[in-house]
Amino acid sequence: MGKNDLQEQLDAVNGELASTSSALAKANTELEAANATIEELKTALSERNDALVKANAELDAANAALAAASKIPQEVKTVKINPKAEKPSLEGTDFEFGGKKYRFKVAKFRIPAVNDGQPITAAEAAVTPEALKYLVENQCAVIEEIA
Repeated sequence: MGKNDLQEQLDAVNGELASTSSALAKANTELEAANATIEELKTALSERNDALVKANAELDAANAALAAASKIPQEVKTVKINPKAEKPSLEGTDFEFGGKKYRFKVAKFRIPAVNDGQPITAAEAAVTPEALKYLVENQCAVIEEIA
């Protein structure tokens, strides 16, 4: 191998080295730009994360206030039923009005024009002429005609 051959090889290697150095410099520039972009994105992400943490804290406070405001005392009302109270009966409540016989189908009911609209039993209505008149004249469903 001659000196010229070695020089040519050296020149070729130097050319490749220069090309590689240029490519490396370009890659380093691109890498620095990418790193700068990554840092910008990290900063933006951190800011958004801080905003979300603040918003979550505000929501937690609002939820706590709402929960406190919506607490309604749960009172239990006990209704005592008197087991000894007798239920109204229909026995002995048949009546005659206007020459016809009737019987009650319901033991307790209301008549708007009688007893101030308060409940009245069939036994009470059977002895109250005003109640009987209203029931028969208005053909109320609480009574029925017997033969």
